[in-house]
Amino acid sequence: MTKIYCTQCGQPLSISAKQCTECGNQYPFKTLTLNAKESKPFDSKELKAFQKAGGKVKTSWFQKIVTLGIISLILYLVFSPSTPLTPEEQAAEAKRLLESSARHACQYQLEQRLYVPDSVEYLNDTLDRIVIDQGKNNWFVQLNYKSKNRMGVMLRGQVQCSLIHKGDKFIVTGISSK
Repeated sequence: MTKIYCTQCGQPLSISAKQCTECGNQYPFKTLTLNAKESKPFDSKELKAFQKAGGKVKTSWFQKIVTLGIISLILYLVFSPSTPLTPEEQAAEAKRLLESSARHACQYQLEQRLYVPDSVEYLNDTLDRIVIDQGKNNWFVQLNYKSKNRMGVMLRGQVQCSLIHKGDKFIVTGISSK
């Protein structure tokens, strides 16, 4: 283990010493400062003990620049303003959210009717069909799925839901399965 010396009596000490064994100094490294090169042979546990005993460890310019760069990047990512959506993008996002809510309402009703609801898999290889009658807020959702029957066999199916959009929720008015 590398030795350094007490600043009061000059006795060689281990870097992890809590006090000087010769003079009893509680802070044997009080005025001692190690630069980055001198602190390399020590592990982080030893350096923490050194700092507790009053010693200081200087960081290199490179370490300071890298740390500053990382902090700057994090601050930029957290506080940078996102670009506002255009009215067309806002309308498309609102429509996507409504379609997702209608799809979830239909999925919930389907899962209530299945024998093994945990087995349902919605098929992404076929497109869901969503038709909207804007005048009356009527929605028609068609989903393709697979689920287990009573005997544990996985079967494909199709469900069609009729929904009404009221306020912030969908009410299922009809559901049929194929």
